[in-house]
Amino acid sequence: MKSQGSSDVVFVGCTLSSATPGYAEAPAGARRQIVVNGKRVKTVDVHAHCAVPAAMALVGRPLESPALLKDD
Repeated sequence: MKSQGSSDVVFVGCTLSSATPGYAEAPAGARRQIVVNGKRVKTVDVHAHCAVPAAMALVGRPLESPALLKDD
């Protein structure tokens, strides 16, 4: 289901997850070595907070800022 006039996914700040009861930051785990075809490769871990506007509307939680929505 696609909503008219809104983005599918938007980036949000950390306040969305920190407002959740029982939220705690997980400790950093040990780095893993990634091997492709027998060779170690360098990886980059990317972390982002995202929200799906249609899902947020279903649960009654508005986005932090409507300015975060981007239309193509």
